[in-house]
Amino acid sequence: MRNESKFHLNRDVTLFVGKVFVKYHFKDFTRPLIITFSPDGVGLLSKEKIASGVSPWGFSYIKKIGYNVISFAELAENRSYYRDKSFRERIFDFSRSLPDFSERIGYGGSMGGYGVSAYSNVLGISRMLLFNPISTRNRAVATWDWEKKRSLDSFKFDWGGDYSDGAESNASGFVVYDPLYQCDKLHAIRYSRLVKLKFPGVGHGVSEFLNQMGELDWLVKSFLNNELDSRNFFKKIRKRRRIERYYSWMLSNENEYLTPNRRNVIEKFRDFYFSSPRRGMKGFVKLSVKDVDVIRDAALLIENSDADLSHQLLLVAKKARPNGVLINKKLNQYKTKYGV
Repeated sequence: MRNESKFHLNRDVTLFVGKVFVKYHFKDFTRPLIITFSPDGVGLLSKEKIASGVSPWGFSYIKKIGYNVISFAELAENRSYYRDKSFRERIFDFSRSLPDFSERIGYGGSMGGYGVSAYSNVLGISRMLLFNPISTRNRAVATWDWEKKRSLDSFKFDWGGDYSDGAESNASGFVVYDPLYQCDKLHAIRYSRLVKLKFPGVGHGVSEFLNQMGELDWLVKSFLNNELDSRNFFKKIRKRRRIERYYSWMLSNENEYLTPNRRNVIEKFRDFYFSSPRRGMKGFVKLSVKDVDVIRDAALLIENSDADLSHQLLLVAKKARPNGVLINKKLNQYKTKYGV
């Protein structure tokens, strides 16, 4: 056992590593340690918030479910996208000073996803769960973010040298992202060691949608318990069809896969769930031959980018055309692959 005497048990303890704020709560050195990095925006802390006892993103939740937790957060007045030089110089010694937990696991999203993945090797993280992570802000690598003018101020920091690219992580685990949102998709696919969990139609708001659907707790606990799999995830995210914001994003300019035919189909689904008075499914699927062809073809076009919506479209098409050969063939493939 190493360095246990330097750390307190069953107490919230705060400190700084360079200019990055750190808060930890250790319950049992023989159990896993969950390491979180806060996202940008609402995840930034001020000195006033720290003084009032506000914790970094993820800290209270991980503590509540019984794990050891250590959380990193940037101060709004010292924001550097975790590229603070003093932090980078001290993180190695800080990591080595930690006790020998049974496992170190990472958890973070967006800028926090960058922090978790970029420092995963030095922190000894073996597994991580990332939500729409930013892999790097190196302008020569993340050319798409620069061209789209997304968070341009974050490119000004020093993106050379150590810990500059989260995609260089050796950890296994999962990355959850929207394949229809090109900016996030291009970051996510750079994580070659992580299992890709596609969550279409939510843009950069993966964790917010999961929380609104009531599935964030299930996802995190399943991951921590090594029980997370793609089939269950695919079934769980179907609930987003009942969230109006989902259709707003699908019909927005950020969805680069939107075509007139797809817009027509998405609007039909939106109107079915949210029109007043609500129509029944039987009335909803009284479609012309041309309508069924459009829905079927739209389903086939998006099966690689949004398998869930593709499956739902095929179910609608089947109600209108029960003996459709191609429709039934694709539905059987979905049943074999996803169990739906």
